[in-house]
Amino acid sequence: MKTTKGRLIVLVVLCCAGLNGCQYDTQCHVDNRVGSMGGCPMDVTPPPAPPTAESGGAVPGPLRAPLPELVPDPVSGGDQDALRNRPDNSHEQGVEYRPVAYDAPATPRPARTVQPLDIPNAIPGSTAPPLRLPPVRPGETPAQQRNEIEALFADLQVIPSAPEPVPIPGQAPLTLAQLQAMAITRNPLIRQAASDVEAARGALIQAGAYPNPHVGYQADDINTGNTKGYQGGNLSQTIVTGGKLRLAKASAHVDLQNAELALRRARYDLATQVRSNYLGVLVARERITVNGALAEFADRVYRLQAKRVAAGEAAAYEPLQLRVLAVQAQTQLIQSNHDYVAAWRKLAITLNAPDMALAPLAGRIDGPVPLISYEAAREQILRIHTDLVTAQNAVAKAQYQLRLARVTPVCPNIDTTTVIEKDYTTPPYGTAVSLQVGVPVPIFDTNRGNIIAAEAALVRACSEYERARNDLFTTLADTFSRYDTNRQTAERYRSSILVDQVRAYRGAYQRYQVDPDADFNDVVTSQQTLASTISTYIQLLGDQWQAVADLAGLMQSDDIFALGAGADR
Repeated sequence: MKTTKGRLIVLVVLCCAGLNGCQYDTQCHVDNRVGSMGGCPMDVTPPPAPPTAESGGAVPGPLRAPLPELVPDPVSGGDQDALRNRPDNSHEQGVEYRPVAYDAPATPRPARTVQPLDIPNAIPGSTAPPLRLPPVRPGETPAQQRNEIEALFADLQVIPSAPEPVPIPGQAPLTLAQLQAMAITRNPLIRQAASDVEAARGALIQAGAYPNPHVGYQADDINTGNTKGYQGGNLSQTIVTGGKLRLAKASAHVDLQNAELALRRARYDLATQVRSNYLGVLVARERITVNGALAEFADRVYRLQAKRVAAGEAAAYEPLQLRVLAVQAQTQLIQSNHDYVAAWRKLAITLNAPDMALAPLAGRIDGPVPLISYEAAREQILRIHTDLVTAQNAVAKAQYQLRLARVTPVCPNIDTTTVIEKDYTTPPYGTAVSLQVGVPVPIFDTNRGNIIAAEAALVRACSEYERARNDLFTTLADTFSRYDTNRQTAERYRSSILVDQVRAYRGAYQRYQVDPDADFNDVVTSQQTLASTISTYIQLLGDQWQAVADLAGLMQSDDIFALGAGADR
């Protein structure tokens, strides 16, 4: 009966111990932590809207303004002689090229020497036959002749439009704050970092747990005098001295703090990814708009030049040069369409929703950027950056570990064993009790190696703050340089370079139409420069916002649009 009762007691003890280990629902705590982070959205400030003429601001250049308009085409109703001899009324028409008078005696030009030109076969396209205009056939009207010549210059291929975002019924375009909330609750990196926090919490609990007692059965002197000898049980317990449990728990608590800092760092890293990919979608969308306008404009110039050839007012090769530019503009548009889809896919992957359908996003890339000073960014990094706080915590942990290593040989743990046995060897068969107490004597192992290792770890930890600070400042120097350079350069393009290049192109084209001495290559070069300048401006807008996103990540700011006290422009 006693044996059965003892077994029941042991079974109850084991069950209680097992249930004690299942009382902490780790999955629930991870879900709660991630959910609470999702309830604190980031980037809640609306993105700044671009200035408009109504608001009194400077309207960006060709991005939102129409591309250069051409003068009336002589073939479609204009009079070429009237254009060449018209009075000087450019100030009334807004023309940026003022034609010169042509009543002065013309200087005879020397005849040019014709040299044969053999293009090597290794050059792609060298086998193409020369372009020859069809001869005038008897009875053919001028209109028929023009149509026949224009037919030599084929229309450009139609470029498929980019996929259109599908609006979500009853929902406005997605904001950056909404994307941040989706990423926090879905991205696996956040859940992993939250799980690391719970793991550190478990390690802290374990570090402060006292050693369990050891219970066993013991039998001595069996068969002595044909008896059972001594039968009984023993209880062993280790007594921890020197405050080692307290030191171990303090060290584990620092690990928990660093795990929470790592979770915070993961959140800011994810926020930077969301911001970068969000801005990438806006840049790609803007590039489609601009490149589409450039492709349409280049095609229009090409068709007008083909009409001039049909009217006998231009060389046959001139439209071919413009067609090259038009096809190149279409190629840029095709690349922009692909970049737009790729940018959306990267954003969807960051949200852990790789199959998410293309949806409209709120915001524009040509809005004003926050004004950020280097000193303010530097001070905020020193004040709150998780890498620096983690480095400071590492010093505290190293100090705890060193104290633990030093106290271990001085205050060794005490091992105690209590034995209670029934004496079956001799009457009166009483109960014997014995007690053993022992401690290790630090003669051979004085824990010297661990002490040296702990001292070295403390020295390293004391230098970690400076290393982390220097790394952050190095990154800040590069990032702020990109931010300030791209911001100022984009402003120069917006206020001066784009405006001047549009005027230069318009003037070159209008001069070509009214000045017989004008060089057609000036038109080609101006059109190339205009397209290149606009492309560079779009790239600058993307680069400056990417630098802002990187600065927000370095400063670990919760709102990218509220970084500075003011805004550019």
